[in-house]
Amino acid sequence: MFPTKIIKSSKGVRAEGGPRMDRLHKTETDDRQGVPRSIFSVADLPQIERFDAWKDSIASIFDVEAEKEIASNFHATLEATLIGPLLFARTATCRQSWSRSPRRIALDGMDHYLIQYFERGGHLDIEGVQHGPNGYIVVFDLSRPLANTTSDFCNFSLLIPRPLLAAQLERPDEMHNLVVTGVVGSLLRHHILTLQALSGSLDIASSDRVSEATIGLVAACLNGVDVDSALRDGSPSYAGIVQIKHFIDAHLHSENLTADRIARQNGVSRSKLYTMFERHGGVAAYIRGRRLQHAFHTLRDPTRRHRSLYDVALEAGYNNDAAFCRAFKNHFELTPGEVRRLRRARPSAEEAIANASRRYEHWLHHLGATA
Repeated sequence: MFPTKIIKSSKGVRAEGGPRMDRLHKTETDDRQGVPRSIFSVADLPQIERFDAWKDSIASIFDVEAEKEIASNFHATLEATLIGPLLFARTATCRQSWSRSPRRIALDGMDHYLIQYFERGGHLDIEGVQHGPNGYIVVFDLSRPLANTTSDFCNFSLLIPRPLLAAQLERPDEMHNLVVTGVVGSLLRHHILTLQALSGSLDIASSDRVSEATIGLVAACLNGVDVDSALRDGSPSYAGIVQIKHFIDAHLHSENLTADRIARQNGVSRSKLYTMFERHGGVAAYIRGRRLQHAFHTLRDPTRRHRSLYDVALEAGYNNDAAFCRAFKNHFELTPGEVRRLRRARPSAEEAIANASRRYEHWLHHLGATA
């Protein structure tokens, strides 16, 4: 790692003894003394360049847009700390929209849980439901599409790789857009604030113990949430929907996975079954989406590249390649062939070292692998 003494000159910002970096503000903690840290800020850039610099950097996880008057008077700072296999960050920025489209998800392949605590501001619009302004916690599943807007805010984000948390969750697939309040929310909030207080003094030797304790606490808190009521989607929900979703996954490739069979095997009427899956676009749409998602993972898996497209289509419930390709393209905005050829566009380690203020981008895509 390059030394961290910072020298400012008319030609930009560079680390003494290391390569010249861009004009983004940078502060870095020596790995030998503490856990890796990185600070990204647009403060040293000309006003006209600030939003574009932020948009380019945060594109490693979100597509963002801002109104013209916001973009022309923009500010953003992201302070990131790598705590074992977890990424902890504090972000302060302006009103903007945030999204992860199916195409974005397909391209980056990111599969983390994101837990955010809004310390200040952050009137958040989640699928038309307003939350805020301060003090709440929301959970996002980054393998799922999202499209939200926020007001000016300061928040803390905790990113946990799915394999590390899902194994401890009772309902791992029901976390997306979950707003956590009450006693459980308070417990999570206090832990996040404790992580913030410790982030500057944590050393690498203790980071694994801290991350393990954090994952356990997050799992315990999320398991204590009444997920059905917390999702607040405005439609009737039933605890039994989880059992039915598990049944669907267990029989996903069965030819007779019909509404009649699902209702009969799970002790509900067809009308109740349809009501339970209204927010998913119906039972058939949910099954189709799950099959396409499974096909997506098959196409991305290098160990299954030998499988023909026709076999993948049959497994997904399609009798021919053309129908499968149309449905897949409509769902993911990419063709099956494009997904199979994808190579994840991840910042390399060399790029991260050469531009330490944006090192968090590299961490985002390697959580759990290089921690």
